[in-house]
Amino acid sequence: FVGLGLTLYGIPFVLWAPRGGRLADRFGPVRTATLGMLVVVPTTALYGLLAAPVAITALALVEAFGNATAVPSAQTAMARSCPPERLAAGQGLSGSISLLCAAVAASVAAPVYEAVGPEPLFLGAAVLMASLVLGARRLDVRGGVPAVPRGPATGPHLGVAVVPEPS
Repeated sequence: FVGLGLTLYGIPFVLWAPRGGRLADRFGPVRTATLGMLVVVPTTALYGLLAAPVAITALALVEAFGNATAVPSAQTAMARSCPPERLAAGQGLSGSISLLCAAVAASVAAPVYEAVGPEPLFLGAAVLMASLVLGARRLDVRGGVPAVPRGPATGPHLGVAVVPEPS
C-alpha cells in the first residue's frame, strides 16, 4: 500500500507542477508558493488526526497539488534572486538546505511522536511551515525576491526565467 500511496502522491506533480510553474511566472513565485502552502499547511495539520491508510493517502493527494504549486514557485524564486553566474550555486544551496531540513525533521519526528503523539507533532510542523511562509513573504515585501522578471532572458534550467541584473 505504501508504494501505491507514493505513486498516487507523484501523479499530481506530473499533472500540476507545470501549471504551478506557469502560475509562478505569471503572478510571482512567492505569491504562488504561498497559494500552494495554503493547501499544504492545513493538510499537514490534519495528518495528525488520521489513522486509516486510505484517508491518509486521500489527504496526501490533496497535499500533493499544493506542493506541486509551491515547489516550482520556490525554484523560480531562487532562480530570480540569484545573479545568472551564481544560479547553479543558488539552486544547489537550495536543494541542500531542503535535504538538510528533511534529515533534521526525520531524526526529530520519531522521538517527538513517541513523546507527545501525532496531533501535536503534525500541528507543530504545520505551524513551523506557516511561520516560514510568512517569513518568506516578509522578505519578498522588502524586495528580497523580485515579484516579476526584470528581463526577457530565459535559461535551459527548469524552464525558469533568468533575471539579469540591471547594468
